[in-house]
Amino acid sequence: MNEEIVITALQASVVTSVAQSITPTLPVKYLNVTFVIPNDGKWLELVHIPNPPTDQTWGDEKIFRGLFRMLLHWPNDGAGAINANKLADSIMAGYSKSVAMNGVLRLMNQPRLSNFIEEEKGTVGVITLEYSSFSP
Repeated sequence: MNEEIVITALQASVVTSVAQSITPTLPVKYLNVTFVIPNDGKWLELVHIPNPPTDQTWGDEKIFRGLFRMLLHWPNDGAGAINANKLADSIMAGYSKSVAMNGVLRLMNQPRLSNFIEEEKGTVGVITLEYSSFSP
C-alpha cells in the first residue's frame, strides 16, 4: 500500500457518500484537479492531511494514518447553516467508525462536523474523517 492507494480509497468513499446524500449531484473538487466553482456556490472540497506515527513500521508493515477533510462550501441563502448542516449530516451518514472504506482504510472515530465558518459569500462546514490502515 502507498499514499496513492490511500487517497484513491478516500476519494472513492466520497463519491459513494455524496451519491447517497440528499444532494447526489453536489460537485466535488478532488485533490490536485482543476475545478470551476459552480454558479450556485454549493460544492465540496477535499483536503488530505497525512499524520503517520513517528515509528512508521511494525515489523515489515507500515501504518497509514491521517485526517481527510471535506469542506462543504455553501452560499448565503438566507436560511443560515441549516440546509448546509442537513447536507453535511447526510454525507456523514455514509461513514461508520471501524467500517473499512473501499476495503483499505478504517475510520478511527465517527465523522464529525466542525462549526460553520462565515466567509464573505457564504459559509464553510468542515467534515473530518480520521483514518488508519495497517499494511504489510
